[in-house]
Amino acid sequence: MSLTHLNARLWRFLWNFKDHQINPFYKFSVNELALNRKALDSLILLRLQEILQYAYQNSPFYHQTFDKIQIKPADLISLKDIKQFPILTRVHLRERLEDFSSINSLKKNWIRSATGGTTSSPIFYYRDHNTTLRRHADTEAIDEWFGRRMGDRVAYLWGAPQDFPQKPTIGMRLRNLTYLRVLMLPSAPLDDAIFESHFQQLVKWRPTFLQAYPSPLYEFCLYLKKSGRRLPFLKSASVTAEPLYDYQRKLIEEIFEFKIFNWYGSRELGRVASECNYHTGLHINEPSVFVEVEPDPSLPDGFGHLLVTDLWNRATPFIRYETGDIAQTTSGDCPCGCSLKQLARIEGRLVDMIVLPRGRKVPGVSLTNRIIKDFSEISELQVVQKTMDSFLLRFVRGPLWNSESLQKIESNLQQLIDYKAKIYFEELKELPRSPSGKIRFVISEVSEKTLQI
Repeated sequence: MSLTHLNARLWRFLWNFKDHQINPFYKFSVNELALNRKALDSLILLRLQEILQYAYQNSPFYHQTFDKIQIKPADLISLKDIKQFPILTRVHLRERLEDFSSINSLKKNWIRSATGGTTSSPIFYYRDHNTTLRRHADTEAIDEWFGRRMGDRVAYLWGAPQDFPQKPTIGMRLRNLTYLRVLMLPSAPLDDAIFESHFQQLVKWRPTFLQAYPSPLYEFCLYLKKSGRRLPFLKSASVTAEPLYDYQRKLIEEIFEFKIFNWYGSRELGRVASECNYHTGLHINEPSVFVEVEPDPSLPDGFGHLLVTDLWNRATPFIRYETGDIAQTTSGDCPCGCSLKQLARIEGRLVDMIVLPRGRKVPGVSLTNRIIKDFSEISELQVVQKTMDSFLLRFVRGPLWNSESLQKIESNLQQLIDYKAKIYFEELKELPRSPSGKIRFVISEVSEKTLQI
């Protein structure tokens, strides 16, 4: 460990000591992520039993629900027994938050927060102090997989200006100077002038690590390619918060000249799954979350609804929580030697799925390589399913645009959905973005009307 990293750890310890926020869990996270399969299974079963027992004893919702279906925490003898317990949805959480919350916890140490996402209104929940510390420890341990160390200069292409503190306090500035060492760059709004400003700030800051949303980072890399710029001081980067499409990864890695890391998490669950150096899938953070992929015959083989149980949070227990995302399972060992199970990929929100006749569904992220493989003719594309048999395709012309570009896309989409649909096109200068700069590749108004996420 370099002197810079040692100094950063020392400063962080001093600041945390001052704030009574000493985190003892970093080594636990590192060691538990490296456990063998047998030890992981035993640890996960123990923590599942503990959270079920705690929820039953302290959460009115879980106590009433378990009693209603005549099941007890003691019925969990093996990991497969978890399927006897009910699934939690955002609808439950929205309507009965206080019933979910523990009645015997130290509420003065709770943090009130809200779920993220762009497809539904935020849902409030509580998080206890121990869970916050555990998540910080997991974040630091997993970031080290990506090559990030405490004390490294880091940049974030993240959020919108309103997400950043308008007047950082002296304490915030000193923390950033002594150990955080973070440069925040808004991911919205974006244009060439803002991209140029971001580039100049990065050249001045010279970070070794970058974290970003995929779509703003892709747009930034398009600008770097167009202007012939590079960021040679960068050594690693990670992306999260929205699906990473193959065409985005290809361009980003071309510009950066190294492989980027994709990871999945949420405000309510923390780090859930992350890539390792082999990029063969996303390793599940099993010491802290228990993940299930619930099969659905309407989805392609291997896909299912992502259910996550938070093994730590006692303030608002999340047991078999339906995230609203679709995941694809994978099997086999990873070349990295890690025993953590993997997800092949996270396919995005359920409401970002094309709904077809006879109950069929197509994950939105899978459309990219099937209806458009080369983004040189069309630089940006968004598929909006208006009704079961009509689609609006918004697009931005690319450098190799020609008269046949739209015909190819229409033909590929018709072939994919395998029935006659009306397809309309709308040319734009840029695709609509969320306030934080994210772009939804697929918007299914059919799903949004029929699903409660």
